[in-house]
Amino acid sequence: MSDLSRFFTHGMSIVIGILLLVIVTVSLLRTVVVPRPLRSNYSDAVTGIVIGSTRLIARIRREYRDRDAVLSWGGPILILALLLSWLLGYLAAYTFLEFGASTDRSLAQAFRQAGSNLLTLGMGGSHDGSITVIDFMAAATGPIVIAMLIAFLPSVYSSYLERERIMVELAIIAGDPIWAPEWLVRAHIADSLDELIANFDAYADWATNLRLTHSTYPVLLHIRSPRFTRHPITTLLAMLDAANLLASLSSKVSHRQVFTMIINGSQAVEVLYVLFFAHRTKRSRIPILGRFLEPPLEASASEGPIPAWQRGLAAVHQASARDAALGMEPWRRGSVNAEAEAEIGVTRPDFDRAVAMMREAGVTIDRDVDQAWTMFRRIRTRYAFPACEIARALTAVPTPWSGPRTGGIATMWPTSVLEVLRSGAPVDPDRAADS
Repeated sequence: MSDLSRFFTHGMSIVIGILLLVIVTVSLLRTVVVPRPLRSNYSDAVTGIVIGSTRLIARIRREYRDRDAVLSWGGPILILALLLSWLLGYLAAYTFLEFGASTDRSLAQAFRQAGSNLLTLGMGGSHDGSITVIDFMAAATGPIVIAMLIAFLPSVYSSYLERERIMVELAIIAGDPIWAPEWLVRAHIADSLDELIANFDAYADWATNLRLTHSTYPVLLHIRSPRFTRHPITTLLAMLDAANLLASLSSKVSHRQVFTMIINGSQAVEVLYVLFFAHRTKRSRIPILGRFLEPPLEASASEGPIPAWQRGLAAVHQASARDAALGMEPWRRGSVNAEAEAEIGVTRPDFDRAVAMMREAGVTIDRDVDQAWTMFRRIRTRYAFPACEIARALTAVPTPWSGPRTGGIATMWPTSVLEVLRSGAPVDPDRAADS
C-alpha cells in the first residue's frame, strides 16, 4: 500500500470514528441524560427494529391476549438493545480511531484493543504513546455507559409502578377493561359517584405525570401493563370520556374538577401523539436544526379550545389552548385538531345507548340530550383522534370507543353491572360474610 493510500485510509478511519463517537454520544445524552422530550435518530432506529420485530411476531397471533403476551417483551428487550447499541456504537467508533491513529496495527488488532479498553478487560497489547488518549477515553466510556443505564432503570420502573398503581385501583370499581359509561354506572350504583368526581383532580395529576414521564422516557410507551385488559392510553381515554359525559349531561357536577381532567388529559394525549406518532416533515427530522427550518406561525385564536357551558370557563380554556399551541413547533401545531374534526370515534347511537345505560342506573341527567350530544362531540374532538391513534399504534387493549386495531381485533367489553342486576342473581348474606 502506497503512502498516499495509507494516509487516505487512516484519515478516513479517524473521520468515521469521530462521527460515530458524536452520533452515539448525542443519542445517549438525548435518551438518558437531558430531561426533555428529545428524539434521537440512532435510538429511533433501534426502537424501530426491536418494536417492529415484536409487532411482526404478534400479528401471527389472532387473539388479542396472545398478541399482548408477545408485545410485552418489546419494552424490556428495547432497554437491553439500547445498551448494546450504544456499546457497539462506541466499540466501532474506537476501533476506527485506534486504527486511524496507529501506523502499525491492522483493523482486527484495533478492534481487539478498542474492545479491551471499552470493557476494561486488560487484553490489549502494547502500543505507542500516540493513542494513549484514545485508550483512556475508551476505558472511561464503557463503565460510564453501564452506570448510566443502572441509574436509568430505577427511574423508568419507578414511573412504571406509579402509572400502574392507579390503574389497578380503578379496575376494582371501573371495570376491566375500563369503559367510561360502565364506570359511571357502577360508581352510581355503588354510591361512589361523588367520590369519582372528587378524584378527578388526582386523575388529572396522573395524566400530567403520564405526559411527563412518557415523553422523557419514551421506552415507557412500550412497557405494557401486567394484565392484558389494561393499558394507560385506554385508561386515560376512559377518564376523559367519563369527565366529558358528566360535563355534557349534568349541571350538578363540579365543572372545575371535570374540566381540569379534560384539559390535562387532552393535552397529555396530544403531546404524546405529536412527539411520537404524528407525521413529521423530512426537514424537521434534521437533528438540532430541524425545528428552526419551518416558517414562523402565530397561534390561531380558535385553535384547540375546549367548549364549556359557562362563558368564563370557555375563555380560560381558550387561553390555555393558545399557550399550549405556542409550546409546539409550527409543523406540529394544528395537525391533531384538523384530523380530529373528521371523526371522534363515537356515533350518536353509541352516545344514546350510553345515556340509556346511565338513565337506567339512575345517574342524574338534567340537560337536553341533543345539546348534550353537541357538547360531548365538541369536547371529544379535542382528544379522541390522538388517543385512538396512539391506542392503534401501540396495540392497546381494544376497549369500546377507543377506535379500531390493526388486524381486526374484536372489541373487548367489561361485564355489564346492569345485566347482572337484570339477571336477578341472588345475594347470600352468609356467603358474603364468609368471603
